[in-house]
Amino acid sequence: LQNLVSLIIWHCRVLEQLPSMKNLSALKVLMICNCYRAASLQNLEYLTSLQSLELRSCSEMENLPDIRSLVSLEVLRIDTCRKMSCLPAGLSNLPNLKTLKIFNLTPNVNSFPFPDLNHLSPLSTSLRELHIKANGMDKVENLLNQIQHLRQLRSLEI
Repeated sequence: LQNLVSLIIWHCRVLEQLPSMKNLSALKVLMICNCYRAASLQNLEYLTSLQSLELRSCSEMENLPDIRSLVSLEVLRIDTCRKMSCLPAGLSNLPNLKTLKIFNLTPNVNSFPFPDLNHLSPLSTSLRELHIKANGMDKVENLLNQIQHLRQLRSLEI
């Protein structure tokens, strides 16, 4: 599977543990949708060619590991992962992330979406689109203060 560039997993209702990503260094697209029992993603640090990561309706998916090694990532979408209480560490250090879409995480989120964003963060000059649907996430603080650092932002949907 060393040459695999796209991995899309749809409606695997019995999938609990996702396979190791260690040998998928050429992977550019990873999409996991409607895998309700999948609880975690391991070995993301090996996906240095990854350009698009989408997690949708993975209701048991917990927090992602640090993603700062995903230097090619351009699109990150996390949608209806109700057990996810924070976004992954390293998000503000992604130099090529252009689109970030975050919808329907747990209401317990409080550091959102960029816990460590400042004017020197690589994300401050790369992010063009930010889409956030924060229904019920009443504990979110400093969102407007964080957004001011996104100097290349062209599209904002809250």
